[in-house]
Amino acid sequence: MAGYERRILKLLKRNGFSVKRNPRGSHVIWGKDNINVSVPAKIKKRHTANEILKKAGINEKV
Repeated sequence: MAGYERRILKLLKRNGFSVKRNPRGSHVIWGKDNINVSVPAKIKKRHTANEILKKAGINEKV
């Protein structure tokens, strides 16, 4: 299976998050209100994807 990037980005957008900062490295900072989440360009493990959602306060799992 391919990475989980598309699923995570779709869930973040659906929950009102937007790109706050696109640093030079491989991570993009997404934010909403006072919540900022660092999302790597490649997410290969389900555990990592679920931790990103947990930090964002989204109660869904992939």
